[in-house]
Amino acid sequence: MHVIFISACQKRAIRRSRAILDSYALRAGERCWMSPMTTEGLQDVRAALARNATRQTSVACYQNDGRRRMKLLWIVGARGRFGPEGHFPAGYRRITTPVRVSEWVRHAGLAARLAGLLHDLGKYSLKFQEKLRGKAELADAVRHEWISLKLWQAVRSGMDWKTAWANVYTKRLEMFIGEREICNASRYGLASAQECVDALVSTHHGLFSSRLPCPEGRLVRENLPCPPDDALFTPWSEPEGSFWELAQRLDKRLSAAAVGMAGEAWIPYWRSVFLYARAALVFADHTVSALECPPNKDTSPAFANTHVAPDGRRLNQHLADHLSRVSEKAADLVWRMANLVERPEASLTGLQPCSLEAVLRPADPESRFAWQNTAADALAEAREAYPTSGALVFNMAGTGSGKTRMNVRAACVLSRSGAPRFSIALNLRSLTLQTGRALQCQFGLSDSDLATVIGDDVTRKLFNASNIKEKENIAAPWSDDDGNPAETEALTSGGNWPLPAWLESFFPKPQERRIVGAPLLVSTIDYLIAAGEPHRQGHHVKALLRLMSADLVLDEIDSYDPESLVAVLRLVQWCAFFGRNVICSSATLSRPVAQAVEAAYASGAEMACALRHGKSACTDEEKPRSEAKTLYVLAFIDDALPPLIKAVPHVPEKGRAERAAALLALYDSRVSAQLEAIAALPVYRHAELLPMAEESVSTWMGAVTAGVQKLHARHALTDARSGVAYSFGLVRVANIATAVDVARHLAKELPQARVACYHANDWHIARFHKEKRLDFLLSRAEGDRHIVADHEIRAFLDEAAHEERPDVPFIVVATPVEEVGRDHDFDWAVLDVSSAQSLVQAAGRVNRHRLRPCGDAPNIAVPQFNWRHCRNSDRGEPRAPAFCWPGYEGKDKERYSIHDLAQILPWREGRLVITADVRLGEDCRLARRDDKAIVKRLFPYFGPETGEYSFVAEHSPAALLSEWVYNETPLRNRMGRTETWRLGRDAERLGDSYEAFVYQGERRGSGGQWVERDERSFREVDALPNAWLWLDAETMRAQCEAVGMDEERALSAELVSYSDTDRWEYDKGFGIVRRPAAE
Repeated sequence: MHVIFISACQKRAIRRSRAILDSYALRAGERCWMSPMTTEGLQDVRAALARNATRQTSVACYQNDGRRRMKLLWIVGARGRFGPEGHFPAGYRRITTPVRVSEWVRHAGLAARLAGLLHDLGKYSLKFQEKLRGKAELADAVRHEWISLKLWQAVRSGMDWKTAWANVYTKRLEMFIGEREICNASRYGLASAQECVDALVSTHHGLFSSRLPCPEGRLVRENLPCPPDDALFTPWSEPEGSFWELAQRLDKRLSAAAVGMAGEAWIPYWRSVFLYARAALVFADHTVSALECPPNKDTSPAFANTHVAPDGRRLNQHLADHLSRVSEKAADLVWRMANLVERPEASLTGLQPCSLEAVLRPADPESRFAWQNTAADALAEAREAYPTSGALVFNMAGTGSGKTRMNVRAACVLSRSGAPRFSIALNLRSLTLQTGRALQCQFGLSDSDLATVIGDDVTRKLFNASNIKEKENIAAPWSDDDGNPAETEALTSGGNWPLPAWLESFFPKPQERRIVGAPLLVSTIDYLIAAGEPHRQGHHVKALLRLMSADLVLDEIDSYDPESLVAVLRLVQWCAFFGRNVICSSATLSRPVAQAVEAAYASGAEMACALRHGKSACTDEEKPRSEAKTLYVLAFIDDALPPLIKAVPHVPEKGRAERAAALLALYDSRVSAQLEAIAALPVYRHAELLPMAEESVSTWMGAVTAGVQKLHARHALTDARSGVAYSFGLVRVANIATAVDVARHLAKELPQARVACYHANDWHIARFHKEKRLDFLLSRAEGDRHIVADHEIRAFLDEAAHEERPDVPFIVVATPVEEVGRDHDFDWAVLDVSSAQSLVQAAGRVNRHRLRPCGDAPNIAVPQFNWRHCRNSDRGEPRAPAFCWPGYEGKDKERYSIHDLAQILPWREGRLVITADVRLGEDCRLARRDDKAIVKRLFPYFGPETGEYSFVAEHSPAALLSEWVYNETPLRNRMGRTETWRLGRDAERLGDSYEAFVYQGERRGSGGQWVERDERSFREVDALPNAWLWLDAETMRAQCEAVGMDEERALSAELVSYSDTDRWEYDKGFGIVRRPAAE
């Protein structure tokens, strides 16, 4: 192709970009280069520019598209220096336009500025100042932010400085926010500007730790000695008079601006203002505190913090300067965040034109993906009809129909910007580079469009602590003078995108900058989830900034446990609040999940409406008719029916129950029509029951083995060259220990088989290898030619022919990681059922690409009882929960009376056609029991009935100011302890060693070290002869070198332990498994 580059760079970026472009193309002018170039070469140019990009960089690339025009391909750096179609300006003219600041921005800015001025008043205490100077213990009986609030409340009531300090001790346990005491008689949330400021001051380092907001716990520690004459309640010095003049002036301005805006009717408004103001305050406090001030010999004034210098710790910022800087920056950040929400493309990079063109390319109208074209057209019409409304899309297309690609296409079509930005969140604990690479190839994107979050703070801390070059940074991630907890640092892979100056200070590391800067972020849901958890402090704000500036795609929304789904729905709520589009995909979207998702999105949109209107609400007549009454757009799309688009109206609070009921009826009619259409299709997945004479693990193992043999014999393909029969089968189990045990059993019982075990407990490079191989082998849309031509598979088939063995079953034993984010096509499957949803999702991996009608020959087998029930029966507890971990049954939740799958699945003559009807229809007793459990555990937080912990209540409860409700509904079970292990070398024994990383230190930990463990902690088991897709240690090290990965990272694993007596067992063929000491 023939390309032209135009540079609009400024300052130092001019020289950098010229050096890169001169090495690839011929200069045709001062700012112009041209050259013929291959696609690979063009990608190299773009990557080189992106690596060196700063805020001053701006380079556009155009391709000669024929038809007498040049087509814009991409812009690296600031897009605003070129026109919408890439036009280069011939000159510049300054245009001054009046800046209109919304009423709520003024309120949030004033609240943030006043709170920033007051937030660290408590650091004026004698105790805190001595602590900074190393002369007092670290722990305080009363935290400085609670003292700050009590001081301000006293001064606001007319007390002088010294009297206010004396008042702190007597008032330390009183829970007054504003003029209102938060207690059982007053459970609702913030209802005035004064309450908003008080809550900002007291929670800027974390929420209240009690069930209902009260100081006992995190803010006031009753277990520590706290006499009235303690140095904690004695001032070191007093702020200058100008400080109090400014504070009182800001207080009066805020009170005057918000006059008449107090009371229960204003709770949604002040909850919204609080979100922005608190995010700005946390942002400002973190960035200002990180600044290093010149050394000052005068140590008599009050200081705010310290700085770690090469010669030791020294006093850093004067407290008065710190308060002033935080105050001004917080107010500025409110305005910038508001602009970011309105126009993210003005500050951050979106998808480039060439990438957008690839994503929006229509599907073949003759293929089974043609439904995507109809859905995209309908969504485009909805965007045109409702240009400013957010959209909630339910993508309920069947498995193997291209949901993932349609999700990305829908995000681009619905974007209100010409350069879309969105995040894809997957329900996985960790991603590998292979996950991001597969999505990148599927969408036709380049490295400059996509970033992947591939690790978490455990991996990141491991790097920091073990890298000698970073020793000076080790102390930073743990905590600071304010006692902030260590923040999660993400490990990312992808391109580099410049950030505006105001964001750069909050994202100092390139790893983190990718998260907010990437046009398309592929991530585990774990990183983004902090946006809905205010007590996560800096991580909360960083995730929130991503949510503000990008739409959200939630893959397999119904794959979460109810408590985990509560955490996900908080993201949905805030996305709606920021006006972002949310796309939820699942072939088995159940009624209660759909109801809760809609409630979350509607409540967020209502909060945004309350925020925008304030006192000066426009009447409906002043707006375009469609915009005045539309709250958001709801869309149902799938591969069986035409798209359904509905504009959901904004209604008063009294009419919202009726609106929710109407939308639920819409869901019911849609699902009913969808199931009718599915019933008319050929049968692609047909299951049979595997009867069990006894309810025991040994009988269950025998049934699984028999099912594998039967299904392989029924669906094996014959290799034309060797005459050997082969098939690829899946054995889905619920947990890792079960997977390893089943893999060993099958490998021993079926010596002719090749058995692989796929789960999360593996060395990073080993899991990467398995995913890469499975992605290649099981991509079967074009048939099996690539399989029989594969070197490894060819060797297995030829070996079997040489040894006169008639067949080779290839068996993958997998946990639920196979059900999310993996596009594999198996010939058959044996499924251990955890829930109705898991049955349909796992079955969707069978006959996924080829879609060959199977008629009366079942390609799926289901044991009559699941493994957990059999294990419970062996222990003499047959009534213990069986459909759990994963699943919805639990001891303290919904207990299921029947565990016999022959009774609770809708079998017909021992056969079951597996479609969405198993999960969504009325005939499946297991699905109905699952729905009841979901309702009981999910609806108290996101449901039609509002309670004391409801996130969707119009009058939000005060409990949302406490950590308790967030800790009760975490994304992941936090009972376990994460351990980091690595495969090392033993120089003395000339073999391998297994080492655990042991952290040292507490508040200012100085890293840690690798400690070798013996067989009591980590036992090694040799691989069985027919184990498949495993690598020995030397091969793994060679793989690391081949893919350019550091051994220390690639040969490590994060393992979760639940007891100090647990030990680890490493089966070289099937991965790492936790074994309780009793086993």
